[in-house]
Amino acid sequence: AAQFGYARCGVALTGFTASATIASVNGASPMLSGLSGFADDWFTRGRLNFTSTTNLGRVLDIKRHRSLASGSEIDLWAAPKFQIAVGESISLIAGCDKQLSTCVATFSNAVNVRGFPNMPGNDFVAKVAAARDPHNNGLKR
Repeated sequence: AAQFGYARCGVALTGFTASATIASVNGASPMLSGLSGFADDWFTRGRLNFTSTTNLGRVLDIKRHRSLASGSEIDLWAAPKFQIAVGESISLIAGCDKQLSTCVATFSNAVNVRGFPNMPGNDFVAKVAAARDPHNNGLKR
């Protein structure tokens, strides 16, 4: 699968990473300090790397990132092996929704899109199948 920042993606992660500190913990939704200036969802679908304490070297996928008045909050898809501790250092990698429009507008990377942005989706397939259904008496749906 295509992964943002990996070799086949071609985007250098410089400029798309940030360092932060765990300010408080509420289950799999830690509150972070040090991320002021990043818009909501900048790190959604990104990755969190632990750079200190018991989770050192562990990488988790970020489900959602929100910027709040009191700091930034992230929801993780899974809890780390060890409990997250206040004061723990982390680095975050921006998220990518793997859409052509995001590759163009955010990362200037349309040439390396690993998807099929011009291929018709499931709606097109269903529409063609309904039009050719011999039991619909020639009526298009």
